Amino acid sequence: MSLFTKGKVILVDEIEGVSGMKDRGGLQALAKLIDKTAFPMVLTAQNPFDQKFKALRKKAELVRFEELNYINVYNVLKKICEKEKVKYDDLALKGLARRAGGDLRAAINDLQGLAEESKSLEKENLESLSERNKIESMPSALVKVLKNSDPKIALSAFNNVEEDIDKQFLWIDANLPKEYTKPEDLEKAYNFLSKADVFKGRIRRWQHWRFLVYVNALFTAGIAASKSEKYKSFVQYTQTKRLLKIWASNMKYAKRKAIAAKIAEKTHTSSSRVIKDTLPYLHELFRQNKSEGEELAEFLELDREELDWLRKN
Repeated sequence: MSLFTKGKVILVDEIEGVSGMKDRGGLQALAKLIDKTAFPMVLTAQNPFDQKFKALRKKAELVRFEELNYINVYNVLKKICEKEKVKYDDLALKGLARRAGGDLRAAINDLQGLAEESKSLEKENLESLSERNKIESMPSALVKVLKNSDPKIALSAFNNVEEDIDKQFLWIDANLPKEYTKPEDLEKAYNFLSKADVFKGRIRRWQHWRFLVYVNALFTAGIAASKSEKYKSFVQYTQTKRLLKIWASNMKYAKRKAIAAKIAEKTHTSSSRVIKDTLPYLHELFRQNKSEGEELAEFLELDREELDWLRKN
């Protein structure tokens, strides 16, 4: 609450964190809060197009924040130097902005560390800064595993990629047969990949995150060491098509899932049980008894499109 006004803004940061059994119903509660609250709400997310945020997207306006380019960072650093009376070499300041990789806060911290005492910034000062990690593409990371036989290099292959570990698995699974053409090499590699998947499953099931180091070692260094020799042929690594198939399947059944989620919330059961046990009966009810169906739809908070879907399907 502000000291001087009665207004406030509700900020829910990183809504991806709302998940799992402990937070069950959390996203639905946020959606209801948007309708009820008199105060503006701001929700932040890395991927707002995740299926679980569908109800929130309908009630919110999406605002995309683009990554800063080095000119944006340079202009801010230049303004700070002028206000703080810091003498600077223009090329050195631009170099500092480039090193930040779009991270303005890091660039300001670097500037403060280099120029706070001397009140000056020269090219020589930049030599004391280590190069920041740059985001690496998945094909480049795969080269370190599939085209390389040194386990030490392979271990760090996915350190600077943006894809999560599940997508890393799919990338390897899709491209491994293209690269490893010898059956014995492919067998060894898939053996390591399957063991890594076992540990990944234990992490998901028991939340034993210390197993992550084994997962990384098995599906990077293990796969790299599986081949008898480096393959010299050129292979163009491509993204797995499995995600596209999953997306198409989700889109096909998105309406059914949305309806099941609403019914599950009202009946205190799971969406899977609703789809299996409840929806078949509701189809018949909405077809045969219009007035009773309308009353039930109001209780379940179904919109007109969802009601029409239940009558037709």
